[in-house]
Amino acid sequence: MNRQLARTLTHRLLGGIQVGSLVVVEPDGLRQRFGSGPPEATIHVRSDAAWTAFLGGSAGLAAAYANGLWDSPDLVALLRLGARNMPALAR
Repeated sequence: MNRQLARTLTHRLLGGIQVGSLVVVEPDGLRQRFGSGPPEATIHVRSDAAWTAFLGGSAGLAAAYANGLWDSPDLVALLRLGARNMPALAR
């Protein structure tokens, strides 16, 4: 899949966050916030290859993390945010 298309689809999916907020920091420094309020988590995308991996669900997310395609200063906060938004993110 084209990485730009994967990025667009991932952003659309993240737009469904209803509880809390996620800040995504892209490789070029662009910061985008999805959702609002607490809890808050941050993801630093280290490679554009992460966008395709993100569409692979939790297994894709885990593999991309293991391969250094993204990281987070607080994985626990990220997991809590994901759990609270599971219906919207599981699409």
